[in-house]
Parts: sequence; C-alpha cells; structure tokens
Amino acid sequence: MTAQPDSGTKARLLAAAREHFARRGVKESTVRDICAQAGANVAAVNYHFGGKEKLFMAVLMDFLEKAQERFPVLMGLGPDAPAEQRLKAYIRSLLYRVMGDGDPVNEKLGQLLSGEFIEPSPDFNIVTERFITPHHEVLLSILREMLPRTLALLAQGVD
Repeated sequence: MTAQPDSGTKARLLAAAREHFARRGVKESTVRDICAQAGANVAAVNYHFGGKEKLFMAVLMDFLEKAQERFPVLMGLGPDAPAEQRLKAYIRSLLYRVMGDGDPVNEKLGQLLSGEFIEPSPDFNIVTERFITPHHEVLLSILREMLPRTLALLAQGVD
C-alpha cells in the first residue's frame, strides 16, 4: 500500500498562494513565503504542483471554478431564454467573474487573470481549455442566433 499525498498540505498551499498572489502578484510572491504561511516544506510546491507557475495556474483554476459556481455563464437562464437576455446574463457573469464581486482578493485575482490574456504564461492553455473556450462557445452561439436579426434590422436602417 502506497502512502497518499497530504491533501491538507496541498489545500493550505493553494490558500496561501491565493493570498500571496493577490497581495503581491506572481513575480513578487516567493515559494518560501507561501510555504511558510501554509506550514509546508518548500519542496511541497514542486511535489503538489510542479513549481510556482503551475501553482499560480492552480490558483487561477480554483478562482475560476468558484467564480463559475457563484456566477454561472448564463446566470441561471435556460437555453430557451431570448438571446438578448442570455447575452446580458453572459456579460454580467463575465464582469463578476473577471472584475470581481467586492472581495479584494477576488478582484486582484481577476486582474491577474486579465494579465494572462495579454501576456499568457506557458501553462495558461490549461485555463483556456477548461474555462475560456467553453464560455467563448456560449457567446458565439448567442451571437450567431442574434446576427441574422441584427443584419435584418441594419438593412432596414433601424438601430
């Protein structure tokens, strides 16, 4: 029987990293400080996450998972709701998820996420595949549905 890794250590590292990255940014946060706050050995970051950058991606994934639970992409609307309402819900959800919900840590993590769109880390593709692409597909489907009506209105000269 093999020993199971200490999931408590992993959770403590994630929580400590979340605070450090939000407060000091990724570059200024050190593995040593994160581990000290988590009560973990410095080697635990490599063991559980594979390094500081992968720990940062894990923090972003955790942040997005929790944000998605609180602010689902269509904010509770069903797929049969009018496209205009779904678009408004999509935008509202996106703003809450990225701009924040009043929690300073979430707002800072949203800023760090936005920075990844501008200058992505090597591992950001994991976040893109899991969160960004599926949400983008929802937006595209809404816009595709709205486009024929919008083009018809523009052809008639109506805003």
